[in-house]
Amino acid sequence: MAKPIAEKPSSWRLFCACALATENRGRKKLPISLAFGYLYYTVINRPDEAQSNACLMKMIDADAATELTIALQQIETEVVERASAIANLLDNKLENDATVDRLLAEVRNRVLSFSQFLLRMSAVNRESVDTGGMSKLLSDATRLRGDFNQWHAVEGLVRAQQNREPVPLYPEMKLEPIVLQQLKVSDDIIMGLQRLLNPIEQDAQAEGHGCYPDVGLPQSRFLRHLHAAYRVLLVQRRGLPKRFIDIGCGGGLKVLSAARFFDEAAGLEYDLGYVKSARELLRLDDHGMTEVIHGDALAFDDYGRFDVIYFFKPMNSPEKLEDLERRIIERSRPGTVLMAPYREFEVTASQLQCPKICGRLFLVGASPEEAAAVREQAMNTGLCIGPAPRSVAKTWAPILEVSRLKGFAMQPGFDAWAR
Repeated sequence: MAKPIAEKPSSWRLFCACALATENRGRKKLPISLAFGYLYYTVINRPDEAQSNACLMKMIDADAATELTIALQQIETEVVERASAIANLLDNKLENDATVDRLLAEVRNRVLSFSQFLLRMSAVNRESVDTGGMSKLLSDATRLRGDFNQWHAVEGLVRAQQNREPVPLYPEMKLEPIVLQQLKVSDDIIMGLQRLLNPIEQDAQAEGHGCYPDVGLPQSRFLRHLHAAYRVLLVQRRGLPKRFIDIGCGGGLKVLSAARFFDEAAGLEYDLGYVKSARELLRLDDHGMTEVIHGDALAFDDYGRFDVIYFFKPMNSPEKLEDLERRIIERSRPGTVLMAPYREFEVTASQLQCPKICGRLFLVGASPEEAAAVREQAMNTGLCIGPAPRSVAKTWAPILEVSRLKGFAMQPGFDAWAR
């Protein structure tokens, strides 16, 4: 015998609660699917009370899951669109435009309100919803929450590019005596490692050719010049691969260091024993693309491949050194940065249209005015170093990439010091 319809006060209360809940979500009426479902299970089919309530709740959860999926897509679309707009302004050097502040505020508000979305999602009974659909919703929400957790750092990255004072390519460093002593010890250790990594004596043929043995510039001085050259390339080769070569690379330690800055780092060496040592060293490191070329710098024809060319008196004969300097300048592309940390090179550079940018950096095929303009632009770049990271948060990818191309990254301490 079927139960009379009038004996369903609990179902009626559930129906009213559902209507109230949907209205609180911004909807004026109960969804049609739920209304028909309710009529079917309480009037036509007439199941018992528990079955009726369970079926109705299942439909409510399914409807809520659909709504949440749509809402999540809308939240992500809105944030990604604003992140792309911020990146576009940064790319066009409009970081101080008022639009950036407005977009940052809009993104911040959406990130902060995401907790309300997560609360709504947690109220859904996952067992009563399609497993595949709910799993994807949970996966997407978790990914977006991870991206949103980075927002504070991303906003700081953008702020670091606003109203920023130019930083010289060779900043004046007033180091405490204790720091100077630490740098000296570090340089001594690196020099000792260089001898350990390349213990062989210079080849007699290389000595007869006029090559210096493997005696390198102190590492701290080398990195100071290298960092300045990298910042120049952020202006000269923005968004393009950056290639470095060390002329007379010896055991390859400077090439190893340059691989942390540039997309490709190479060494050119005449001494075959040194070539073998350098290749063995670089084989053990997987940081970037590196190579060691066995050849004569005085006959090398491929200088035009590279964007930064480093040489530190690789020839012990003044005549051969001048020949090498002239060959490098004549065979390099206009705009190539030469990194020559010794005073004598300035004479050759001034004679061959290779003006000084700053410090020990020179610009091939340029006028002094063009070199000065490059220096001024490079001073507005950030101080962070290196190629693109292997994994980037999808939501913030446009901001992170544009910032990286300008020398900025989410690395605590760098930009704070630059200010």
